Amino acid sequence: QTDRTAPVVRIVAPKQTVKTARKALRLRVRCNESCSGRVVVTGKGVRFAGRVVLAKAGVAKLRLKPTARVRKRLLRPLSSKSLRLTARASLRDKAGNNSRATLKFRIAR
Repeated sequence: QTDRTAPVVRIVAPKQTVKTARKALRLRVRCNESCSGRVVVTGKGVRFAGRVVLAKAGVAKLRLKPTARVRKRLLRPLSSKSLRLTARASLRDKAGNNSRATLKFRIAR
C-alpha cells in the first residue's frame, strides 16, 4: 500500500506592518500530515525565504528574516499605502508527494 495523497497545505499571514517586517515577516504554514519544504515570499523589490519542517500534522510558525538589502528597501517610503506580497509554499511528505499553496497578502505602511 503506497501513499499517493499529497499533503494539504495552507498559508496564513497575520496582520503586520512594514516596520515589523523589517525585523521578521511572520507566517503560519498548516499541513495535514508530516511534511517539509520551502516557503518563498516575493513582492516589489522584496524577497524572503525559509524552510518548514513539520514532524506531524499541525501548524508551523515562521519568522522570515530579511537580508540587509531587503531591510534597506523596506526603509524607503512606499508609493502606495501597503506593500503587496505573494507567499508560495512547496512542501513534500515522507512518501515524496508534492503540494503547493499560494497566498497573496498586504502589509500596511
